Amino acid sequence: FLDTMKACLMILKLIFFLILCVMFVILFGNPSLKSYLDNSVMIKTTKDEPKQLLDAPAVTICVDQTESWKNRKTTSKDRTTSTGDSLNQECNYTKTANGIAKCINKNVYNYDEIIENVIWRQNSIKNENLWTSDLSQLQFGKCHNLQNHGQLGVNLEFDAAYFELNPSLPYRLYLHDPSYFFLTANPLAIPQIEKAVKVSKNGTNRVQMQYISATKHIAINRPDSTCEEDKDYSFTTCVKMSVIKFAGCKVPWNNESENIRECRTVDEVVMHISRYKNLSISEQQDVFKVTGCKPPCTYMEYVDVAAKDSEWETD
Repeated sequence: FLDTMKACLMILKLIFFLILCVMFVILFGNPSLKSYLDNSVMIKTTKDEPKQLLDAPAVTICVDQTESWKNRKTTSKDRTTSTGDSLNQECNYTKTANGIAKCINKNVYNYDEIIENVIWRQNSIKNENLWTSDLSQLQFGKCHNLQNHGQLGVNLEFDAAYFELNPSLPYRLYLHDPSYFFLTANPLAIPQIEKAVKVSKNGTNRVQMQYISATKHIAINRPDSTCEEDKDYSFTTCVKMSVIKFAGCKVPWNNESENIRECRTVDEVVMHISRYKNLSISEQQDVFKVTGCKPPCTYMEYVDVAAKDSEWETD
């Protein structure tokens, strides 16, 4: 009789255990498996060994909006109300897009008026052909971009990059992924480092140092959170093409987009610049929606790691 009771208890325990297993699978295992198969939850963190050199960020340099136009005619209030009115005042009510382009070329700061020299890992690379220049927002004038020029390290003598700028002007400096960027007033819209740079203070030139760390993001392309997997994809180019499509033409100073009609009227140029201005104050998801441009699945994020600005005076 006792042996029979023990056998029955063992069977009851086994049945109870099996019931618990089935309940666990139903309540927890099945949803987790479904999430895994749907790729809706996938987190993987890896840490590489420290490297001596890292791929350098793209560098975009703009003259600060307070002095981005020579002999500026409009006030800050004018610049925040109407792009068309501001452009008309700055360019003396020029009637054609080519006239606007000539006005801009004459009244904003071009590459050779800003960049005096660039030392990249002990080598001088002051070569205008390595840079691209563009004006997307009126208040910043022309911005100048250097990208994909190699690697940098922490050794200030051998592995750093030095930019010698015209000391009479204040600047905005942006460090960012080469293919994931456009000028934006919202720092959360696009990953970037933005720094105010003033080379000269009280008549004395200064050196400002920027220490950075780099994080590589690799996202999963999911139906509810899409991203572009193509490694050659450029979010920057996609945004530019969306603005061109919206305006129906490219601005005369755009030398990159071939086989696209050039804007002929001031209204077309204003439409182009206004579109960029509206995008620059938009939230990230609104930028994706309005332009139709997906974020890249893989991109680099650069972060300022200095506790405070490092600077010192020079002779």
